[in-house]
This record gives sequence, C-alpha cells and structure tokens, in this order.
Amino acid sequence: MTEDVFKEVAFAVTGEVFEIHNRFGNLFSERVYKCELAKRCRCLGFPQVDVEVPVEVTFESFRKEYFLDLLVCGSALFELKAEAALTPAHHSQTLNYLFLTGLQRAKLFNFGTTRVQHEFVSTTLTLDERRRFVINDRHLRAIDSDSHRFRELFVAILSDWGCFLSLPLYREAIAHFFGGTELVIRHLPVMSAGQLLTTQPTHTLNDRTAFKLTATSEMDVMEVALRRFLQHTQLTAIQWVNLHNHDVTFATLLNHD
Repeated sequence: MTEDVFKEVAFAVTGEVFEIHNRFGNLFSERVYKCELAKRCRCLGFPQVDVEVPVEVTFESFRKEYFLDLLVCGSALFELKAEAALTPAHHSQTLNYLFLTGLQRAKLFNFGTTRVQHEFVSTTLTLDERRRFVINDRHLRAIDSDSHRFRELFVAILSDWGCFLSLPLYREAIAHFFGGTELVIRHLPVMSAGQLLTTQPTHTLNDRTAFKLTATSEMDVMEVALRRFLQHTQLTAIQWVNLHNHDVTFATLLNHD
C-alpha cells in the first residue's frame, strides 16, 4: 500500500474514530471500540476488514503469537488503546508490529482520554536492513558454557529476526532455550551489609550468571546501574547485551570488579 493510499484509508478511519468517541465516550474497554470501529469500516465499503489478526514469530522451537487490533485492506494497520494516555511503550509496540509484518505505516488511537489521542507510526527499515548489525564483543567473557551458548544463540536470533524488535520478545526467546521462564527467572537474594533484605526476580542463565538486555544510547549510565545491582547479589556476573540501532554490544560485568 502506497503512502497516499494509506493516508486516504487513515483519514476515513480517523473520522469514524472521532464519531465513535463522541457517541460512546471514553469509559469502555478497548474491545468495545475495536468492534464498533471494525463494523463502521465495513460499512464504509473497505474490501477487507480484519480484527485481532494473528502474527506468529518463530525461531527453531520457539513460538510467539501477537494479535494486530485492526487491519484494513490487508495492509493498513490500526492499533487501539483505552488508556489514561498514550505512552512511548504503545508507540514501540506498534512499531514492533510493523517490523514483524513488513508493513511501513500504522496509526495509533487512544479512546481512554477526554479527547481522542492519535499518532502515525512509520518505518523505512526492511528485514534485510534490520539484519545488518555490527557486533562489539571486546568486553565479553565466556565465563561458563552457558555464557558462550547465550552469545551464540542471541546472534543466531538476530540473524533471523533482525534488530529493532521489542526487548521482551528477545528475552522470552532466550528464556525458552534455557529451560523456560519458570527456570530462568530466579528469585535472587538481595544483600545489604551482609544481611538478607529480600529476593529479586532476575533473568538468569544459571544460578551464578544473570543476563540483561537493554536498548540505550547511554551505556555508561546503564553500566553503573547494573554494577550497583550486581554488588547487592551473590551472582558471579551479568552477561549484558545492548542494542542501539544497528550496534550490538556484548559485555560481561563481574561481581567485585
């Protein structure tokens, strides 16, 4: 779908969104607005209007399914919210859907406010472009077999899916191959001056090594935070991966360094 055609479809859909908000108000659940908008889109004569369209992401034995709120004419994506406000997380979620489907444009609506919030979400990145990444692993140490496997697995996943997807998706895939979230998320003791405070759920590769995925341009700030975290645990290390645009940085943070 060309940009001009998408804008025409989005203009018509946006008009219906405002009409729905005027008639229904802002107190209903997302599903109510979704069903009403789909009905109205069909009445507008669009040839194809699909609700909660499944999108499956796979890598070897890993499977993850997402659901697109509303797909019009097969390629005009609309995501709906009924929240107190749109957040960067909503924008990122919609962008994630564009990457997974290979689409380039979407529009995000929020019915939960006194006035409709709406914004366009777009990307020019293709899958081939997202697969072009540069690895920096100068500060990586394969301190155990799980750490070596973690690095190889993550690179393989990126080579298949590309960069720029949501961190929870990558994290869930890693957890799957290390035994599932029930095993990977350990409740680690948190210590202060040699005394146990409580426990903290943490993603781990084994009982001595945690892993952390981030997507920040301020790695120095994040490293300070991770080292502070590490020193209050009995972990040996954190295997850290930072994704920033096309740069993939691996680093091993050792306790008591």
